[in-house]
Amino acid sequence: MQRYLKSLIRTLEVLFRERPAVVVVQNPSIVLASVSIWLSRILGFKIVIDAHNSGIYPAEGQVPLLMRISRWLQKKAHLTVVTNRALLDVVHGNRGRGFVLQDPVPLPPCFYSQRFKKKSVNGKINVLYICTFSCDEPYREVFEAAAKIDSNIIIQVTGRHGGNIPLDDKPANLQFLGFVPDEIYWERLSSADVIMDLTFRKNCLLCGAYEAVAVEKPLVLSDTAALKAYFDRGCVYVKPCADDIARGIIQAVQNRTRLHHEMKQQKQILRFDWAARQALFKRKLRALSHGMD
Repeated sequence: MQRYLKSLIRTLEVLFRERPAVVVVQNPSIVLASVSIWLSRILGFKIVIDAHNSGIYPAEGQVPLLMRISRWLQKKAHLTVVTNRALLDVVHGNRGRGFVLQDPVPLPPCFYSQRFKKKSVNGKINVLYICTFSCDEPYREVFEAAAKIDSNIIIQVTGRHGGNIPLDDKPANLQFLGFVPDEIYWERLSSADVIMDLTFRKNCLLCGAYEAVAVEKPLVLSDTAALKAYFDRGCVYVKPCADDIARGIIQAVQNRTRLHHEMKQQKQILRFDWAARQALFKRKLRALSHGMD
C-alpha cells in the first residue's frame, strides 16, 4: 500500500506539472489505469491504456470484481491497445475503442556488438524452453514430454522454478538454467537449435515468440488461433499435452533447416507489418492530442 501511495503522489506531481494532452498507461497495473481514468476527467487529458492479456482478463478472469473494473476501464478509456483481433473484439464488446498493435521484433544485444558464440550442450540438439513457471504455462507437460524424446535432445529451461518441479524424478535431458542476466539469456537464445514457448491462454502473443523471430530460430508454439495468425511460418504448433509437445519438438528438430529459413522470412514480414501499424497508431495519438476521438 505504501508503494502505491508513493507512486500515486509522484504520478500526480508529473501530471499537474506537465499537463499532457494524452497519457498512456499500462494495465496491469489495474490501480494505475483506474486512477488515470479518474484523473483524466479532472485534468482533461485523453487516456490510452496499453492492455496486456491480464489487463483484459485480470486474475485469469476468475474474480468478478476485477472483471467489472476491467470492463469499466475499456469503456471509459479513449483508446485501449491490445495485441490481437480476439482481444479487440472483447474491447468492442465492452463498448470500448480498441487498437491492435503487437510488440515489435526486438533487437538482441548481439545486434550492437559481436555475435554470441554458440554454447555447447551435453546432447546433440539444444531446445531452449522459455518459462516463468506461471499458472498459464504447461511446464509440467513439457517435463513429461522430455522423457518421451531422444536423450540427445537437451531441453534447457529458463526461469526460477521456486520448487514447482519434481526434481527427484526429472528426465536426464532437462537442464534448469534459473534466472539468467539479459545478455546471457540472449546468448542462450542465439545458441539454441529450437526455441519453445507455450501457454494455456487462447488470446496471448508470447514474448518468447518475438525473441525467437529476432534470432531466426525454429519455434515450438502453442496451437492457438491468435499465435498461428501472427506467427504463421517457421513454427510447429502443439497442444498443451505431453505427447503433442514431444511430437512438436521432434518435428521441429527434424525440420529445423527449413524452419530456420522460414523464420528469416517471418522476421522481415513482422517488422514491415509493425512499422505500418506503428505509423497508424501515431496518427491516432495525434488525433487524440488535437481533441479528436
